[in-house]
Amino acid sequence: MRGRCKQEPNAPFRFLCGHECILPNVGISTSKVIWAKRTKNKNIRGGHWICKLCQTKAHHLCNRGLGPSGLLGRMRCLIRQSKYDAALRHHLPVDISPEDAVQSWIEQNNKCKACTRVFCNNAALDHDHKTGRFRGFIHSYCNRAEGLLKHLNDQELENFILYLKSIRSKMEESNEEADEESTTDAKG
Repeated sequence: MRGRCKQEPNAPFRFLCGHECILPNVGISTSKVIWAKRTKNKNIRGGHWICKLCQTKAHHLCNRGLGPSGLLGRMRCLIRQSKYDAALRHHLPVDISPEDAVQSWIEQNNKCKACTRVFCNNAALDHDHKTGRFRGFIHSYCNRAEGLLKHLNDQELENFILYLKSIRSKMEESNEEADEESTTDAKG
């Protein structure tokens, strides 16, 4: 929530949301408050205080699609994050509107396009980094795996799958042995 500061620095300030904190000097942000400068008219000096607790809470609600704009707000957040990541990594951003993203989400029935499991809160926009073409929603870890494994040819990929299966079977064997030991210890 925003609040107008007419109090002196280091004085208690109560935001409209009800949170209260001691404000630092103008222009300094802390763990509880953010000093936001005016961006529309840069000739006017000033800004306003934002309660960081409410802003963080609102951001998390938006990411989950629980904010005031619902699923459309979640898609806007995902697209914004994707464009930010694309600028950092020097590739094309995803080319999709929030409305089209919502339609695609509904068509996918809240399931990952790669592994077909239901999303918790870890959806990522999968897109071609060279063309920006949207491919679908996948888990963030499926997206990382796709990025790491896309350079493998078919034979290398099959070998990798066999390797993962061998690791999984060894893990299951060790878990079974641990379960057997715990049941014998409980009996003895």
